[in-house]
Amino acid sequence: MNTDGDGQVTPSEWADFSNSTGDIIDEDNFNGLVYTMDMYDYDDSDGLDIYEFAELWDEIMSDDDDDGDGEGGNDEPFRVTMMVMGQTLNAPISDFEVRFLFDCREPEDEEDDISPSDCSIGASNGLTEGSATVDPALTEYVFTYEYLDYDGDGLISDMDTLVIDNLWPDVRVELYDTWADQYTSESFATAEMLPGFGALMAVVVLLGAAISTRRD
Repeated sequence: MNTDGDGQVTPSEWADFSNSTGDIIDEDNFNGLVYTMDMYDYDDSDGLDIYEFAELWDEIMSDDDDDGDGEGGNDEPFRVTMMVMGQTLNAPISDFEVRFLFDCREPEDEEDDISPSDCSIGASNGLTEGSATVDPALTEYVFTYEYLDYDGDGLISDMDTLVIDNLWPDVRVELYDTWADQYTSESFATAEMLPGFGALMAVVVLLGAAISTRRD
């Protein structure tokens, strides 16, 4: 979001980022965003540094978790927007699939990291195909998505955006590298080298995914 690199996210930068991903912030929402950000702008700099932003984000996520406890809160589909940020190693878009996973095994303890291989593949398709249909044996449902190649270079690179509509809370989204024949989250590459998606859903839902490094 911090497009000018000054270490501060302003309401305008936040709104510009959200609007660029399709989550439009109109005038009323912008005024609310300004009011909310101002409450966390402890140094009156007219923007949020990383610590102020993190505190606000934690509060947003906490409120979202609380909302999920009510009737229908965790049973409603939502939209998630994922944007590639800070990537230095690019990869062909055509090498990747979006996979929608169901029925992941139960964790054995709090530190148990469930592998995507421990889930059932409900639906999958190429990253640019735009939709994937769930196996009718599981349920009849179509996931729709759009991949926006920001610079038109045919590679997954900075500012590229993936928007998924009508994603259900119990569905896990993973990117699969068909060239490497593995999920990107299980790549052998070190975390520091991985390009990645950062995500916003109407400044409420956070979702992340990583893209593996390429050939050499």
